[in-house]
Amino acid sequence: MSTTILYNSCNKQLLHLKKLVLTANNTEEFKAKLFNLKNNVKELVSLGKTEVLLEKRLALKDKVAMLEADMAELERLFVPSQENNPSLPIKEIKETSELVLDFHNIQGQSLLESESRVEEFIALGTNALTSLREERDILKSSKRRLLDSLHFLGLSNSVIRKVEARFRQDYYILYGGIVFCLVLFYFIVKYL
Repeated sequence: MSTTILYNSCNKQLLHLKKLVLTANNTEEFKAKLFNLKNNVKELVSLGKTEVLLEKRLALKDKVAMLEADMAELERLFVPSQENNPSLPIKEIKETSELVLDFHNIQGQSLLESESRVEEFIALGTNALTSLREERDILKSSKRRLLDSLHFLGLSNSVIRKVEARFRQDYYILYGGIVFCLVLFYFIVKYL
């Protein structure tokens, strides 16, 4: 049985126990259901220890701690109410159970939203990584083709160096011509 299914089952049992406490009906049924819930929580703890991912193990540990706290609260509220006065703590039980249920609902919604956001981020990261891999392959093949074409044309390093030297010379000639034209335009505008 997976941890998620078992955790959901424990939550359902906990809700049923809360209803039993509110109705203050059957003590034996409450004890039997509480014993069953404790066994399920123990099984959840043992499954959590076998979990491979650390994040899942820690999340499950937190869930188990919340379940155990809820069980302890139910035991505390049910046992005194049955021994002393069953009508006295029912208002407190209702308020506590409503607060706990609201908290669990909010926390569950928050977890679902964060889970969907994490899945979106993972999908975006996967797409970006795939895109980068494709670009890397394209650049590798372009580089290989360029090197093959250079070797095919028989260009050696000395020829490439001569081309670069010529490029530098052309660069100086170009900018020298630009400066000469600007000076010439200046004098034409100034004296005409």
